[in-house]
Amino acid sequence: MEVGFAVMWEALGGWSLDRMTTARYAQEAEVNYCGRQLRADDQFACANGVEGHALLLDTRSLEWRPVKLPAGACIVIANSMVKHSLMGSEYNTPHYECDQGGEDLKKTLSDNPLPCGTFRSRN
Repeated sequence: MEVGFAVMWEALGGWSLDRMTTARYAQEAEVNYCGRQLRADDQFACANGVEGHALLLDTRSLEWRPVKLPAGACIVIANSMVKHSLMGSEYNTPHYECDQGGEDLKKTLSDNPLPCGTFRSRN
């Protein structure tokens, strides 16, 4: 919804932002005004979607590219009809737990550096 409003205001105002900036502002609006602690993946997909493609996003560098879906590929979207409320729910708990885990891991690695070559790229 936030990306839709941003695009509408761009069109009405005669100005524009690059789509990654639009996604980040939309995410900021969700975090600051709705209280949902989330990453920008939903807004990113809405702002940068390319028909007939999936989006490959490197969340560290924020570099991305569309990846063409194979001919005949079918995406299924289902409504489970499960009702839930984000406000007053445990929605934000995993976000906080991941942040805490990341901080703990950073501290552990800075206190006990791993020997060179411990990790190898899968590429």
